[in-house]
Parts: sequence; structure tokens; C-alpha cells
Amino acid sequence: MAQERSFFCERTAEFVLSYQIASILQEVADRVLPIHFWLNREGRRETSDDFPGESIRVVGVYARRPKVSRIGDARLRVKFNEQLFEAASSHGRVGIPMLSGVPVVPRLGELGINSHSCWFEVKPDCQVRDREIWIEKPGNVISTEDFPGDGAIVGPLNSTDILETVTRHAEAGTWQDAQQRIREAKNSLDEINRFPGRLFGYKPFYCLLINSNA
Repeated sequence: MAQERSFFCERTAEFVLSYQIASILQEVADRVLPIHFWLNREGRRETSDDFPGESIRVVGVYARRPKVSRIGDARLRVKFNEQLFEAASSHGRVGIPMLSGVPVVPRLGELGINSHSCWFEVKPDCQVRDREIWIEKPGNVISTEDFPGDGAIVGPLNSTDILETVTRHAEAGTWQDAQQRIREAKNSLDEINRFPGRLFGYKPFYCLLINSNA
């Protein structure tokens, strides 16, 4: 069998997934803001008062990209790297649940904001290595490799599952609280990954669930 290859990058997937997950999460928030968190941009302490009178919960999202043996195949392979489980643990300890999404398309020409995607919860504190799953279009998980049912990945999730996960695990607080929780999660990852660049390319985006305290 030919080696599976990807046909778009995680950043491209993020453009689709951020729209889709925000559309789901808006059911439990006044508004949803997907962001990348740079310590010297969104993380600047000068911005800590930017959401006065509002409560914020944070959800982390890792984009995954499907791989196929040849363009157009209906059978897709998706890999969850060990670094994602480490990130889920560091974020889970500070009240930030970690989701992962993958657009279920066999070619770039089928990708769009209305493409079908599969969603998963990446559980914290699971001492596991890489995981791989197979998905058959239009989105049924059909088999697993090295996936012993240890609960490290839960899914595929429907919209109700996602909202329940967020409601159960995402802690509310001020924007300053949210900034500090993300900093702590990132600092914890830096301590785990002592080799520079190990997590290059494997960074989550975040969804801020914003509600008025009034």
C-alpha cells in the first residue's frame, strides 16, 4: 500500500475548523472569539482589562489534517501526536479542555467552511504515545491502530457532546485569569519539551467563550 500523504497543512484546516467550532460554542456564550495566543501580543499584561464586566472560558483546539494513499480516497488516516496529549494535560490542569478537529475531505478541492469534520476530546493525564485512527467519508471512525480504548481520545463528538465537555471542564474567570491560565499551560509545556522547536507546528488555537456578568 502506498504511504499516506497529506494535501493541506494544519493552518489551512484551522480556517475551516475555527468557523465550525465557534458556530457550535456560541450556543453557550454571548459571543465566541477564536484566537492565537502570543505571549507578547494577546498575552500582554496591558490587555488584561480589555474585557470589562465579562466572564471568559477558554477552549483549546488542535487542528488535524487527513492523510490519504492517493487523492480522492474515501479512507482517511488521522494521527494524534504525543505532544497533543502533553498539551491536553498541561491545559487541563488549569481548566482549559482540549478538543481536536479534522476536516473529513479526500482532496483540497472539497475543503470549505461547510465541509464535514470529526471532533474529538483529547483527555488530560493520559500517559500515551501517538495514536492513529482511520475515518471513512462521510465521517465514521472505522478502525484504530495502537488505540487500546484507554480513553485518551473520546469521539467522534456531536455538537451536544462538545457543549457538555466545555460546560463540564472549562473554568470561567476574567480575561486576566484566562491569560494567566494559558501562560501556565504554555510554561508547563516548555518544561516538558526541553528541545527547542519540538512543538513547532503543533500549537493549538483557542476559543474564548465570552459572557456578560450583568
